[in-house]
Amino acid sequence: MRYSLPVAFLAMLGLTAPALGDEFETRMATCGDAAAVPDAIVEACSWLFDSGRLGRYAIPTTYLNRGSAYIRLGNYEQALDDLGRALARNPGMARALVKRGIANSYTGRNIHAIRDLDKAIGIRPSDPEAFIGRAQAYRNQGDMDRARSDLDRAIKLDPDNADAWFNRGSLNKAVGDYQTAVADYSKTLELRPDYEEAYVNRAVVYGLLEEPDKAVADYSKAIELRPGALVARHNRGVTYGKMGEIDRSIADLDKAIELDSSYTLAYFSRGHAHMLAKRYDRAIEDYGQVLARAPGHADALRSRGAAYLAAGDIKRALEDLDRSVEIEPGNPETYVDRGRARLAKGDAQAALNDFDRAIRRNPEHAGAFAARAKAQEKLKKPDAALADYERAHELGDKSEEVVAKLKAAGKL
Repeated sequence: MRYSLPVAFLAMLGLTAPALGDEFETRMATCGDAAAVPDAIVEACSWLFDSGRLGRYAIPTTYLNRGSAYIRLGNYEQALDDLGRALARNPGMARALVKRGIANSYTGRNIHAIRDLDKAIGIRPSDPEAFIGRAQAYRNQGDMDRARSDLDRAIKLDPDNADAWFNRGSLNKAVGDYQTAVADYSKTLELRPDYEEAYVNRAVVYGLLEEPDKAVADYSKAIELRPGALVARHNRGVTYGKMGEIDRSIADLDKAIELDSSYTLAYFSRGHAHMLAKRYDRAIEDYGQVLARAPGHADALRSRGAAYLAAGDIKRALEDLDRSVEIEPGNPETYVDRGRARLAKGDAQAALNDFDRAIRRNPEHAGAFAARAKAQEKLKKPDAALADYERAHELGDKSEEVVAKLKAAGKL
């Protein structure tokens, strides 16, 4: 959509065509072309202001165009400044109200956003973008019903608006209605087949629905559309890992790190992939990269502790796990891992205490019961151990060791 002013109209404002010149016309066209690269829009609009040739009626539109470009660049404060200037000159400018409302919602000023968008809807009740923007502000406030109502209204006003379908898909994903989210994202892609973010979001939902093949296909499409799609590359790597395709997983995570060497999550995920491949030294190295960037990362400390334990370095395992417990004392997984390390060290009572803590925090943690059973055996408590093996099995632990223990006791 364009917001430029034709040269003929500018002449009415006292700017004659000869005075404008070709460059002025070119800059005006770029400033008003919402499909142009946002940096180019900002540059063109700024040039127009610097030229001193804008008539007073053209100034609000130029601020609107530049403010809209700043939103696309993620420079919301500068966008708010420009849009405020546009509205100071034309308080009833509905498009500026919509854009300022959107910028306010991105910066968490949801009350201001809703106020702007209410006013815009009052002026132009048929503008779907106003309803999409207000839906986001309502969603930020946790008011999902009003958000859904606004998105339904936007779709009714413009059934071919891909952004409306995308936003409704995201809302449905957020509330756990995954099948409807898939349908909304699919409609988005039907309308706009190059909508990279819709492929990524639909892939996330497919992962939640435990349909990894479909998730991989969508991540792959996003990467095809933009080879530098960092999140898609990372997420596909994680999905491959869950599918047991470790080499593919690591290849994607390597690429993600190549794309952005500061991407901490990719190191963390690659550490997990190396753990699955039993490459413990590589896992320790990756978790160390995470901790170099975030020394207080409790999950990285826990994971590195587990890797040290798997590699046989009990001392370092306990150092990491103790530190992880200090930072995040409520995580049952850390107590399970530390309990296993303590058991490996030969301190069965301390291990039992950790497994007890884990079970208190998560009474349905099958691994904690199976691990506690081993501590009970070390402490010569066979009845308690058998009870723990039974409970672990009830909770879904069908490992060979648990099954063998129960068969030996005549429980299976």
